[in-house]
Amino acid sequence: MKNIKIFILHGCPYCHNAMKAWKELTAQEAYQGMTAEWIYEDEHPESAKGFDHYYCPSIFVDETKVYEAHPGDSYEVTAEKVREALNLAR
Repeated sequence: MKNIKIFILHGCPYCHNAMKAWKELTAQEAYQGMTAEWIYEDEHPESAKGFDHYYCPSIFVDETKVYEAHPGDSYEVTAEKVREALNLAR
């Protein structure tokens, strides 16, 4: 399995959507046992060095950005991008 890193912020509604989607998707048989490194960027800003992004959540699979939230993204958009990351990481 490839490495998944997800940069999030405390209090971020889009990050909450990503966490909710992750929980729902990894409960499905196809994604059970998959893991990600969840990094609270407001606590560990140094961890984001080398990862090109502005908005959170931002999802990277083996150092390649597969999603960066944009203001107004719906839960469905975020969930689909989380699914895409899971599929790429398998």
